[in-house]
Amino acid sequence: MRRLFSAPNRATSLIEMVIATAVMAIVAVLGFTVIVHGARYLRLNETAVEAQKSGLLLMSRLHGELQSSDQTHFRTDPTGVVFPSPFKADGSTEYDPTTHKVLWQSWVCYHFDADRHTVTRRQQAILPAIATPPGPPAVAAFPASSSDHQIADHVGVFRLSQLTVTPPLWQLDMTMGSMTDTSSYGVELQTKVSPRN
Repeated sequence: MRRLFSAPNRATSLIEMVIATAVMAIVAVLGFTVIVHGARYLRLNETAVEAQKSGLLLMSRLHGELQSSDQTHFRTDPTGVVFPSPFKADGSTEYDPTTHKVLWQSWVCYHFDADRHTVTRRQQAILPAIATPPGPPAVAAFPASSSDHQIADHVGVFRLSQLTVTPPLWQLDMTMGSMTDTSSYGVELQTKVSPRN
């Protein structure tokens, strides 16, 4: 006797197998494409976050050092900025016992390397420490050394310019990453600072 509701006993045809394989291949390619684009997006965002962090760190540190610097003894050029610092190695300051003026301890140079897209901090002692520093040395007078501290990378533009106001006001413009490449990232940072000493 024959069963009424039995499943047909037949194998999958070649055409059905080809169609199933093609559909699975399309799904696999789409999945792979999503994973590749997602990984690229994640890497780009991680790089952008690192650039933002290093840019904000540089901006904060330079702003603080410029603020505690001398109003008139700055030197800027396309490769960086040089200014006097009142801080000793331990972070303290020293004053002239007779005039009560700050004794300048060192020249600080923030050097921008356009080829490597980095900003490094270099320092040169003023010996002996003096109340009125001489004219600042050129950025090129600060040779690279092992004591350099790289402050930021991914720097596209690093420019410090004096605004024509009294008291002196300096504007720092920075670009991190690329502002023209639509497949990349870019961050613009700007601050204004007036030296207090």
